[in-house]
Amino acid sequence: KTPWSLNNNVSWKETHKRGSVLFVILGIATFITSLITALLEASTMISAIVIAVGAITITIYLMIYSYKVYKANGGKQNG
Repeated sequence: KTPWSLNNNVSWKETHKRGSVLFVILGIATFITSLITALLEASTMISAIVIAVGAITITIYLMIYSYKVYKANGGKQNG
């Protein structure tokens, strides 16, 4: 929760819409990675790395995206 997304409805809605898609994609990637590591009898650490790196990357991206949407909306509160 960033101050600009809490104070701007457009930023809040757009960020959550994009974030939901990105996290579903991360879930699918994690599932596929888990299947591959299980089939190859590889370390499960690979799946953990995919989850961690993916979640951190998506979170940072969404923070930047929400700020850009906020600024594009004129930086207005409750817009």
